[in-house]
Amino acid sequence: MQIPRKRAASIGVVDLRQSTQVSLADGTTISCPLGLAFARFMDVGQWGMIFMPPDAKETLVGMEFLRTFGLAVVISRTVGIRLYSEEFLAEIVEKMGDLDLNPDG
Repeated sequence: MQIPRKRAASIGVVDLRQSTQVSLADGTTISCPLGLAFARFMDVGQWGMIFMPPDAKETLVGMEFLRTFGLAVVISRTVGIRLYSEEFLAEIVEKMGDLDLNPDG
């Protein structure tokens, strides 16, 4: 999870006064300050590391954050963006078996 450093203290993020190297989607690597925070999502609470990039202006929730809570994102033309439990998605995949979902194949 990424939070603007200016916002972090006001929501209880503990500044660890340490940094780590983070690879961004565009392939660049930055040194990023770290924080520690407790997050609660759907009645499940977890402690975790928070990235506080110096130039961040938005809070971003990544896939690893969702996995911490056993969730996954599904994007569909018919239902839009939904969160499902990884367990539920694993059951669907198992039921589908060898079904070929390749539209070109």
